[in-house]
Amino acid sequence: MRAMLGAMKRRDFIRLAGAAAAWPLAVQAQQGERMRRIAVLMSADNPEQRTNHAAFLQSLKQLGWVDGENVRIETRWADGTASLIRKNVTDVLALAPNAVVVRRQ
Repeated sequence: MRAMLGAMKRRDFIRLAGAAAAWPLAVQAQQGERMRRIAVLMSADNPEQRTNHAAFLQSLKQLGWVDGENVRIETRWADGTASLIRKNVTDVLALAPNAVVVRRQ
């Protein structure tokens, strides 16, 4: 019983900590600040990567960041070849993003 209460308290703490961390982002997103830019580099275009990308976008949306409204998300897909990956990196860095997300296979 005691272990169960401890686990519940940990879960509540983690949930509250996550909400507290997300709150400033949501407030910023709603205050009309300048458009942020996130670059997403995906090493391959396959169903698993597409699923991961959709989950990432959904998580951002839950935090108040919506592509085209208060953030620009620039996604580049590669076929696993080093030359295309290098080109994509060069392309997105030229956009001067606020954050870069990289997903490897």
